[in-house]
Amino acid sequence: MSADPGEYAITIDGLVNAVGPGQILHKDLNLQVRRDEVMTLVGGSGSGKTQLLRVIRRVEAEAVAGKLGVTMPIGVESRIDGAASVGEHKTSMLQDFERGRPIELDAIVGAVAELGDMVGVDTPMVDAIYALTRRKAVAAGILR
Repeated sequence: MSADPGEYAITIDGLVNAVGPGQILHKDLNLQVRRDEVMTLVGGSGSGKTQLLRVIRRVEAEAVAGKLGVTMPIGVESRIDGAASVGEHKTSMLQDFERGRPIELDAIVGAVAELGDMVGVDTPMVDAIYALTRRKAVAAGILR
């Protein structure tokens, strides 16, 4: 997968995405989303929609880091898996949001979007997450 600098915001070629031994969610997946298109993923629970979005987000963050000469020592998927292995819990940002405290949105998500802009890496998934979360936080009165 790559963030194509041409007419496509997202290009995926031949993605194979497994969530465990023998648990393949996507096999030989090909997808192109033009810069001026809006895409919707539809499918039943467990069909792989969230996993596909995680792959896109991970690739965006790793592409930004790579452009800056940084190799991520622990991949995003390993971090997510680690959090899941802890069991049911709430992230610190969600706890802050629920308690009406300021959230670390700019430092955690906004920085990736900003750095992507600075180094010329498209981050459409990160941008969407940032915009939606920012809007919710402003509406809740915890972010200006």
